[in-house]
Amino acid sequence: MRIFDNVGRVFMMVLKFFIRPGSMFPFIQVSEGHNLSCYQCIKSSSEECEPERLLPCPTVADRCVTHISRNADKGFQIKRECGLGPCGFEDDMVNRGLGMDGCDRTKEDYFCVFCCKTDGCNRNSSFHFSGSVILVVFLTLLSMSCSKKQELAGDEIID
Repeated sequence: MRIFDNVGRVFMMVLKFFIRPGSMFPFIQVSEGHNLSCYQCIKSSSEECEPERLLPCPTVADRCVTHISRNADKGFQIKRECGLGPCGFEDDMVNRGLGMDGCDRTKEDYFCVFCCKTDGCNRNSSFHFSGSVILVVFLTLLSMSCSKKQELAGDEIID
């Protein structure tokens, strides 16, 4: 699995190289855009970026990205920046191969990527859930709780 994590990092580095001003393609003009502004900073804790780090993205950027990682070399690190999609693919096998299949912070080493598409949306590293996800989780927990109560009530009657 470690090989796939490295493939994802290499893919992102190659992508960043080709969209960087002054890269090997000088005919690609990258100007400061007015469409999207993202927080751009690197932190060694989950603290937010300073307000002055909300900066305009290059016009090629279509989303804000937050990289959360931990490894033996750099320790815990959160990097916020502008990015160019995709943040994930429809094919689950490709997502797993590129290390984009979720964030398992229980592992000793991990590299996670989260994307969003509104100004300043990568301000903090908290997870953003839609209302439907919260509703599904709530209903699942409620159902499990009711089932457990029924089991306990059934056990009391038998005793």
